[in-house]
Amino acid sequence: MALAGASGTEVKGVDSADAVSGSEEAAGNLARKFSCVVAATGKVDIVTDGTRLARLDNGTALLKKITGAGCMVGALCAAASAVATDRFAATVAAITTLSVAGELAAEKTALPGSFRVALIDSVYGITGQTVIESGKIRVE
Repeated sequence: MALAGASGTEVKGVDSADAVSGSEEAAGNLARKFSCVVAATGKVDIVTDGTRLARLDNGTALLKKITGAGCMVGALCAAASAVATDRFAATVAAITTLSVAGELAAEKTALPGSFRVALIDSVYGITGQTVIESGKIRVE
């Protein structure tokens, strides 16, 4: 929201404390302005290239309780985008992968310390088939 020029955005660390109202519009404007893919993670993650919009509805509240989840999703997005011809699809796949892995890790533990380890293990062992079967993706 701040990158799009929204004023009054309240932040908490690297996270926005504001509601997601307007985030889809702001992300779309940024994507069009810079000819890129923009993602915003939250309760429902969004990904847009300025034309297409995906809402991703996987994940767990435990992802907000650990450090490194944002860095991990950024690294997955970068790696997937580096080898893809469709960076929108690559970003959707990367974020969905981490979110589904988070759900799998949360099935093993409810404590943040052990969740972080379980998340890394889940990302390591996740398959494309698991992401396809478990991903909750809506594209417009």
